[in-house]
This record gives sequence, structure tokens and C-alpha cells, in this order.
Amino acid sequence: MTRPKIPDGFTVWTGGKNPVPGKRVTILFQDSEVVTGDSEMFYWDWKAAGSGGDILAYRIEEARHGG
Repeated sequence: MTRPKIPDGFTVWTGGKNPVPGKRVTILFQDSEVVTGDSEMFYWDWKAAGSGGDILAYRIEEARHGG
């Protein structure tokens, strides 16, 4: 599997505990899928290096202020 290019503004991730608890993030998975959601909804530890479902990089999204 070819790793996708990591976009500007994303932080490379190689597995471990959730580095941004309580934050809304956009995740780039190794299979090139991009998903946005609360950081707690993702499995941050790698299942197996190179698995398509592993997080390759993340970006913290700015909090939205309602009005």
C-alpha cells in the first residue's frame, strides 16, 4: 500500500494514546480516507503497521462558536 501525501497543517502519527483528548480533529488514514470527528471516536493505537485503518496524520479543528 502506498502511503498518501500528508497535507500541510497535519501532524504525522505513528500510534499510541490519543494525543488530543476532547478535541475535534480531521484524520487521514493510511488508506487515504479522511474523516472529521471528536478525537475519542478514533482508535489511535495502530493495529498493525501499514493497516489501511491506521491513523497516518491528524489536524485539530478550530472550535466553532455558535451565535
